[in-house]
Amino acid sequence: MRLAVLGCNGFVGRNLIRHLNYLGLDPTPLSRPFRYETADYNIIINTAGYKDIIGCEKNINRAIDDNVRLLFQLSQAPGKIIHISTDYVFNDSQTPKNENTVPNPNTTYGITKLAGEILLGKAKKDHLIIRTGGLYDKDHWLMTDCMIKIRNNIKVEAFDDVVNTPTYVGSLAKYLIYAMTKNVTGIRHYSDAEALSRYDLMKTIAKKMLLDDSLIIRCKKPAHVNIPTDLSLSSIYDYPRRCVDQSVSALLEDAP
Repeated sequence: MRLAVLGCNGFVGRNLIRHLNYLGLDPTPLSRPFRYETADYNIIINTAGYKDIIGCEKNINRAIDDNVRLLFQLSQAPGKIIHISTDYVFNDSQTPKNENTVPNPNTTYGITKLAGEILLGKAKKDHLIIRTGGLYDKDHWLMTDCMIKIRNNIKVEAFDDVVNTPTYVGSLAKYLIYAMTKNVTGIRHYSDAEALSRYDLMKTIAKKMLLDDSLIIRCKKPAHVNIPTDLSLSSIYDYPRRCVDQSVSALLEDAP
């Protein structure tokens, strides 16, 4: 199987490549631009896009280029496209947020990501869209900034009123191998099993690292920040999902 990962320089792409290598695959790292129509891969996993939620509101043209037009270019490539999408295609009022729920985003980021999904779905028969959210790994700012501060006895604040289903990139890598092996197509939701706030996730990580979790201080999302407060995903499909405690243990062992 000739496998490539587009977006190799971004947080999700570089960690996904690392985990897939650990699991025995040898994906080719790709960055933009390249000629999609002549790409010689059986599968391209797309992790590229403009993910800055506030930045998308300020720079709509870039959001359209990176989250929509890119998907049209990808649809011209031979082989299968697996597109990593987002929980932001939904809003607070939609419950449950599973594959049968009609998306209704209320942010520019979510709107452009949904537009990219629709375009890919219409232009490319052989595709898989995976919606996920709250992705973290060893070089995420939770680890490189917050946990270092706590280790140095510095207090950190964390939202306790914004909930999603945080997902370790290693967990996503394992699901991708399953999806490729089973030739899964269409739209699937994949996340770790629990809905947590950022505050709860940080407490879990700190405790597993034997750090003083009392240094993590609850705070509320600023009123001017336009992000949904509940983006917890669910799925109508059966697939084993790890609890956050298991994923954090894998993270600290640097294993998928």
